[in-house]
Amino acid sequence: MGAIISRGNRPSDYNVIGGLLGLGEYILLEILSELKLVPDSIQFIGTCNKTLQLKNHPRFYQIIETLMNFRELQATTTYMLRMQGLTISRLSSWEVTAKATLLKPSRNKE
Repeated sequence: MGAIISRGNRPSDYNVIGGLLGLGEYILLEILSELKLVPDSIQFIGTCNKTLQLKNHPRFYQIIETLMNFRELQATTTYMLRMQGLTISRLSSWEVTAKATLLKPSRNKE
């Protein structure tokens, strides 16, 4: 996702009144869905009362379920790469997934 807020990139630059708290619940849920680590999502939810209210939204549980499935996919992919004798160092989760996809055996045997 990268750094959202940098020196020249503040919520006020996008007419967001009140910073993070000025965003609606659907935007906050979208931000939550972009997080890939469970500790990051827990920290985001516990930021304030407004984000804590997201746990009452029906979409919240779908996002958490997707996050858990992503972690399971990442662990499986890492295992596949290790079984192929490859080492993993300093790769993003998307790069690991892409490498594992390339390693899938072809169904067409020549």
